[in-house]
Amino acid sequence: MANHLLTQGWIRSSVCLLLRARQMTWRCVSTCQIVRADVKRQPIIPSFPRLTPTHFKQLEELPIIHVHTTSNNTICTLCDVKGKVLSWTSSGTVGFKKARRGTAFSAQVVGIATAKKALAHGINKVNVRIKGFSLGRTGALQGLSKGGLQVSAITDSTPISWGGCRPRKVRRV
Repeated sequence: MANHLLTQGWIRSSVCLLLRARQMTWRCVSTCQIVRADVKRQPIIPSFPRLTPTHFKQLEELPIIHVHTTSNNTICTLCDVKGKVLSWTSSGTVGFKKARRGTAFSAQVVGIATAKKALAHGINKVNVRIKGFSLGRTGALQGLSKGGLQVSAITDSTPISWGGCRPRKVRRV
């Protein structure tokens, strides 16, 4: 059977990948060699467009708005391309007190105020980095878009503990 496969243009190998070569003919392609000399080498992995640093250039050049949400507050920080802080806004500076600072509506107002400050600096398009689990995540994004900013990319940078620290010993009474 192996000789028959060799005459038909197949390769004997332990790990073979089937690729479609020409019109309705299948060949077994290995990483080491191809038996038939008249057939050009076929790529083992289909060719995908490679991502070069120029593809990510647009994300690097835009200013970043860091949104930090907690259960008690929402803080938006506007940074330029180099990472220098231009302005910041929180639920307390907008005018919310105590428990109302942790609501989604206060986060939306914070997003609108941050968008106005960004437009005053001449910034129209930004990247957004969100950190934290809270109601203010979606509210802040809605506020930024309602305030007139174009959000190019949204990145979640919430820290997640994988197991965490060792707990304290159990207290015995």
